[in-house]
Amino acid sequence: MKTKLALSLIFAVASANAATISFSNFDSTTFAGLAIVDSSNNALGTSSTAEIGFFSDEALAGAGDFSTWNSFGSAANFGGGYSISGIYSGDASSSTAGASAFIGQSITTLITSAAGSEYLVAKSAQTFGQDNPLFTATVNLYSDSDITYLFGGIAGSVVDYGGGPQSSIQTSAVPEPSAYALLGGLLALGCVMLRRRA
Repeated sequence: MKTKLALSLIFAVASANAATISFSNFDSTTFAGLAIVDSSNNALGTSSTAEIGFFSDEALAGAGDFSTWNSFGSAANFGGGYSISGIYSGDASSSTAGASAFIGQSITTLITSAAGSEYLVAKSAQTFGQDNPLFTATVNLYSDSDITYLFGGIAGSVVDYGGGPQSSIQTSAVPEPSAYALLGGLLALGCVMLRRRA
């Protein structure tokens, strides 16, 4: 009986030790925020998602290859709990105990448009910590001054989602392989022309 009680207490303490990160792009009190828009300056709809994690290879992420993404907890749909396009709010929770790959990595936000065709990658200067006994963090693209955009991140047009005019930031489409082929072909053609001149 004592063994079962001790194991139950250990399990309860271990379960309570999950790291929790709150993430959003607006102030829920004033509704001031940094709206997320697509490359045509349309606010991302409520089927778009935002999630927290990190990239094992940030250079690949900067080129539009998101295959090294490590997701932390669950994604949040846009709407910010108010069904408003262009804003999001969520809480992600998971364990970062012991030798977790998350510990020491920059907390990064990956935003995906509803169609899955445009993305925004925003890296915070904050890093994941060990949940010993508890790790919490808040990442807000609107109020944090230490955000670096790895993909997308061009300033968009002014948006009014009900709280007055707000600044916005654009997502970007991942370049098609044919675009890289075209650029490579143009570069090769330029090299040939320069060589003929010389």
